[in-house]
Amino acid sequence: MTTSRWAWAALAAVPAIVCAAPAWAATSTSIVVTSRGETLPRSSIQLFNAETGAQVRMEEEDDDRVAALFLLDGGRYRVVVNGETVREISVSGTGSQSFTIDVPPRLAGPAATPQGLTPADERRIADAMTREDQIFAEWDEKTSLIVHAGVGELDAPTQAGTGFQRPSGGAETFAGRNADTIRMHTLGLVLFPLAYREWLISASGLYGKGDEQGEGSVPAGTGTDTGFVYGDFSLGDSAGVNIGDRGSAWTTNSEVELFNLKFKAVQAATGPVALFLFADYLRSRRQYDSEVMAEVFGETLSQARNQEVTDNLIGAGAGLQFDSGPGDGVRFGGWTSAGLFHRSSELSAWERNVCPLCGPEDADFTLRFDETDRGATWSVAAGAYLEVPLSGNVSIGLGADVAYIDEVGAVFNPSSGDQVFLDGETTRLTTTEAISSSIRVGLRARF
Repeated sequence: MTTSRWAWAALAAVPAIVCAAPAWAATSTSIVVTSRGETLPRSSIQLFNAETGAQVRMEEEDDDRVAALFLLDGGRYRVVVNGETVREISVSGTGSQSFTIDVPPRLAGPAATPQGLTPADERRIADAMTREDQIFAEWDEKTSLIVHAGVGELDAPTQAGTGFQRPSGGAETFAGRNADTIRMHTLGLVLFPLAYREWLISASGLYGKGDEQGEGSVPAGTGTDTGFVYGDFSLGDSAGVNIGDRGSAWTTNSEVELFNLKFKAVQAATGPVALFLFADYLRSRRQYDSEVMAEVFGETLSQARNQEVTDNLIGAGAGLQFDSGPGDGVRFGGWTSAGLFHRSSELSAWERNVCPLCGPEDADFTLRFDETDRGATWSVAAGAYLEVPLSGNVSIGLGADVAYIDEVGAVFNPSSGDQVFLDGETTRLTTTEAISSSIRVGLRARF
């Protein structure tokens, strides 16, 4: 509808209302509110006496698309549109008056609560709207893509190893062990923020990979027995091979590969500390390979193991982050968080044993171990960062973080024949704690 049609409807309604009013109710006042050429419904308009603060009753009308009509004494009145005072009008006290008021588009919304607003209410509403404008300005400023790379390590104690050694009168232990701590390189992306009400939402992905190798030997002729323990009883009901102090050589290779996808929602705040919520998916794969070999009477005896542990963790949590800076675009801060996760762990492993000097059933055989375990786990994490601008839209940053996970999958291998023969132990899936840490450098581009 156009303004002229609304004005016409208001004038057409004046005679009947004026005739019904007492002779001393001198002013019939019609008010039309527009925004960008469109007329707002009369239900979005309220009128208050500027001196007393009392709300003035609007004359009833079935059609919400006609002008708002009031019978007023002389004086000053506040016009409120959808909860915000937009203008103060002066009424003469005689005849009729019409007012057309244009308001910003943000006020062309649903009607406010019908109760009267005090000046304090108006100030609170104005402050909230100012804060809203600040938040959207902050969103516009911080829309960014971060690319970062770094180095880190994953420490997950394991009982993965190969061969055995037993000093004279001592206990059997692994000849060589796979690494508990594996160093890795990381590469990640962060996209932020997407805006939803007063939350800043970001999405990030991280990929990491690394490996550790080891090698060694048990010298011959030193009085230390050596050999290898089977992961389970062989077909010939043997728990392993003991070749005495003839010596053995071993190698290990430990690998880690991980992928992390995270969604984070930070609550916009006026201060440096803000609450955030997150949803997290982490997939890690750790592979433990090993081999032990020995020469006995011209024959090569060996054991080769390939053992892979895969973890899938999905969960959510909350935390606090701190962000500040001395100015000129330099920022520094930190964060800490805690979360709960559902864990799914899998072991997929094989072990080949070759012993030409053993019986036919044990001369060359392979054992397989496949197992799954599920449960709940929890994690805590913390980090810090520093950001320095390179230009108006590009900055460089340095960050570090550490995370602790209460329970992840791990592999257990027997390290002595007695563990298999007497205790009934086998290669199996178990659990352990894990700590990851990293240092990274990245570039942030605003767009």
